[in-house]
Amino acid sequence: MKNILHYTPKFLNNITIKSKLILLVIIPMTIMFILLSISVYEVYKEKNEYEKLNGIMKLSSRISQLVHETQIERGMTSAYMGSKGKNFTTELPKQREATDKKIKEFQVTFNSLAHNTLDNKLQVKVSTILTQIDKLQNIRTDITNLTIPVSQALKFYTEINAQLIRTIPKAIRTLKDKGFSRNIRAYYNFQMAKERLGIQRAIGSNILATKNDALLNKFFTLVILEEHYMNNFLELTDKKYSKSYKNAIIGKEIQELEKMKKEILAKNLNTKVSVWFEKATYKIDMLKNIDDSISNDILYRATLVLEKKSSIFYFYCISMILLFLVTNALASFIHRNIVQSTTKIYAGITGFIEYLERENNEFENINLEGDDEFCDLAQMINKNIKEINNSTELDMLCAGETILTLNKMQDGDLTSRIQNPASSPQVQTFVNIVNQTLDVQQNLFKNILDTLTQYSQYNYTPSIKTNRTITGEYKELIDGIHNLRDSIISMVKENKHQGEVLESNSTLLLNNVDILNTNSNKAATSLEKTTSSVDQITKNISKSTQNIQQMSIFSNELIQVSTTGQDLAFKTTKSMEQINTEVTAINEAISIIDKIAFQTNILSLNAAVEAATAGEAGKGFAVVAQEVRNLASRSAEAANQIKALVENAAHKAISGKNISNKMSEGYQQLQNKINETMNLIHDIERSSKDQEERIIQINETIISLDTQTQQNADIASQTKNSAIEMDNISKQIKNTVNQKRIL
Repeated sequence: MKNILHYTPKFLNNITIKSKLILLVIIPMTIMFILLSISVYEVYKEKNEYEKLNGIMKLSSRISQLVHETQIERGMTSAYMGSKGKNFTTELPKQREATDKKIKEFQVTFNSLAHNTLDNKLQVKVSTILTQIDKLQNIRTDITNLTIPVSQALKFYTEINAQLIRTIPKAIRTLKDKGFSRNIRAYYNFQMAKERLGIQRAIGSNILATKNDALLNKFFTLVILEEHYMNNFLELTDKKYSKSYKNAIIGKEIQELEKMKKEILAKNLNTKVSVWFEKATYKIDMLKNIDDSISNDILYRATLVLEKKSSIFYFYCISMILLFLVTNALASFIHRNIVQSTTKIYAGITGFIEYLERENNEFENINLEGDDEFCDLAQMINKNIKEINNSTELDMLCAGETILTLNKMQDGDLTSRIQNPASSPQVQTFVNIVNQTLDVQQNLFKNILDTLTQYSQYNYTPSIKTNRTITGEYKELIDGIHNLRDSIISMVKENKHQGEVLESNSTLLLNNVDILNTNSNKAATSLEKTTSSVDQITKNISKSTQNIQQMSIFSNELIQVSTTGQDLAFKTTKSMEQINTEVTAINEAISIIDKIAFQTNILSLNAAVEAATAGEAGKGFAVVAQEVRNLASRSAEAANQIKALVENAAHKAISGKNISNKMSEGYQQLQNKINETMNLIHDIERSSKDQEERIIQINETIISLDTQTQQNADIASQTKNSAIEMDNISKQIKNTVNQKRIL
């Protein structure tokens, strides 16, 4: 047992203290959270159940209101159809409006509850009922027109009501609260009894309206079922509703209704339909009041329980959140205290290590207040750090001076030495070796610098000598300096020889460059004159080409003008033809006028003869006939004059047409000649452009030659300067080599 208590799993050694603390807090908090979540979930389920109950009762209330209206509409429909449209003619449309209003309220309530409260099967069932209700308008139309049997109409209303009422027990199947379940079952039986009474009202109205007892068996069955469902209601419901119902049925109106039922069952059908309907409606309204009271009471009680369960649920949630926050805060404070302590200790040790490694210039002691184990550990660490710091300060000072000395050595200063003593013998031995090394290197570099000073003064005769054996890179450095001296001596000798050869060649080069420079200048002058002449020829050809292009433009414009003239001549011809046509038409019209004048003259002669025959009675008519004859004569003369003018105009139009045709032919010949001239101009233009391009190429070639000649002249001049400078350099090299001291 003791071994088990002291056993520590190995995996915990690989986890940080922070992670261990987090595990220490998370595991119990997780268990606590799971247990509290289970409790909250149970309360949440109860809250959801009562939310569902609340929604079901709202829907049941809407169902009750809708069924009540459809029951009234069904009763009126039965009486209306039984009387062949005589009874309830005005009341039935108003009742339909009331039913439609309740249908809309039912749809709104269902849509607000469907996705939150009702299960899928019930949603499908109610959706099916709403689809069936959509057919109500067609049924109403058939009822109004009396084109549907009474039984079919009543069956439609009865099926809708039955489906609506059956949704109530289906909705409470999953309820666990037995008290509410019993009350809702009682409410369902009450609805069924009320529905049977509604069917009785409808069938009774039909029996009394038609005086037909074919539906008596159905009526008797409904009476029995009403009593059965009401007995079930009285067994299941609370005493106050049972008492309320029993008090309501004692009244005179109810007794008269029961009497009418017995008379109908006895086949005594002398009761008026309106009276029967009124008494049945009175009882149904009374049951509706009890119905509303029951549904409102159940809804009120469900709302109270829902509010209580909601309060408990929210209390659990808030308590769990507060408990979680308090536990988390306490764990966070403890975790923060431990983490801060370990962080300070870790930071103190890390800071001291960084100070030792010279990443920082100073360090701070671990500052923890309290009496726990972390504070004791911090004090012990501070004491050891102080002792280590005192012992390393001297070594650090010595090391710092060593670094400064070595840095100066890297910069080439070999005069510095390490003066501070070290605290440890190992470091002091290192300091002595460094100082000795600096002494040896200073002597060696002094000997090398003295020798190199002689070399810088062009004295290559001395060599580097040392008092001790030199190996490694220093020996390679000394050998390299000696090899450099030998190479310089050899190079000096070679330079002297090359200087003499260069001096001889530079003199020859200078003479040749003088000749080249003179010839280049002459060639440049000749090319410059040639370039000027070719440039003038190019300008002349370019100007001729431009003139030819201008002639081509003028020719194109002339063609356009000729084409326009030809079109105008053609249009003139067409216009002359139209004028000739119009003149011909005018001539024909004048001929008709002339014939009319001739006929008028003849008619006027006949009129004059008739007037003369009439004697005194025809004198006035004779005068009119004479005036008509004069007008006909003047019209004939005017027509002849116009005909002469028109014929003259026709001859002129034909003459103009012929002239326009000749003008059009002349324009066509002119255009052909212009096209031939244009072809010649284009040929000349192409030839001129070709000559211009060739002369431009020649000009560009000459300019290029001129540029190259000028460049050659410049190069010759530069080459002459280089040759003179080379000659001076060769003489200077020769003099410089003669000044150097070599073996």
